[in-house]
Amino acid sequence: MAKKFQLAERASVHLNLIRGVSALAVMLGHVRGLFFVDFPFLANKSFAYRVLYAVTGFGHQAVMIFLFSVVISSA
Repeated sequence: MAKKFQLAERASVHLNLIRGVSALAVMLGHVRGLFFVDFPFLANKSFAYRVLYAVTGFGHQAVMIFLFSVVISSA
């Protein structure tokens, strides 16, 4: 029978932090999609808007990181 891999508590806390940040990034991307127009349609592309759209544009990558962290913790 294969031996079950057990994560250290510190590693588990770090994975939970990664999952939380990833979930927050996905949520912010959805909120941006609901309440803001797409970037090419902005009339004023100021630095603040560029930063806002850059920060909230990592939703797809965050989903992959979230799922990868789930796989690691359940191995």
